[in-house]
Amino acid sequence: MTKQIMVGGVAVGGGAPVTIQSMCNTKTEDAGATIEQILRLEQAGCEIVRVTVPTPEAAEACGNLVRAGIPVSCQTVLLAGVNDSAEAMLALFRALQRARVRPYYVFQCDPVAGIAHFRVPLERARQIERACAARIGGLGLPRFVADLPDADRKTPISEL
Repeated sequence: MTKQIMVGGVAVGGGAPVTIQSMCNTKTEDAGATIEQILRLEQAGCEIVRVTVPTPEAAEACGNLVRAGIPVSCQTVLLAGVNDSAEAMLALFRALQRARVRPYYVFQCDPVAGIAHFRVPLERARQIERACAARIGGLGLPRFVADLPDADRKTPISEL
């Protein structure tokens, strides 16, 4: 059996009932078309809908999704040489807040073969988390976690 995780309020895996998931194929910048597609997917029984936000215009459109009653959250992975500084993470969190997107999780990179050069040492990840917590709070601060094999939940890096 697979491990159960929660995506928002929806249980996935680990014996949970099957959930219908989809990815929008609209350009997120076109908020009207994206909202229309999300609502059609919801009416068809879809419980989790993903969108991409590759441009500043798409980020601005996220506010329209929120105004339409669609909860919008972001999960990201901490990657060495990409976003492994408090400054980079704070810039992301502030941009997400401006776009009305909830910063949800920052994941410690999984120990997968061939990507060791992207893994941020655990102590460095903790330092980044503490530095961010000292400069941003409340809903602007996501949980820094690891998705450990055989764990029944996402584990806060402060517990590792």
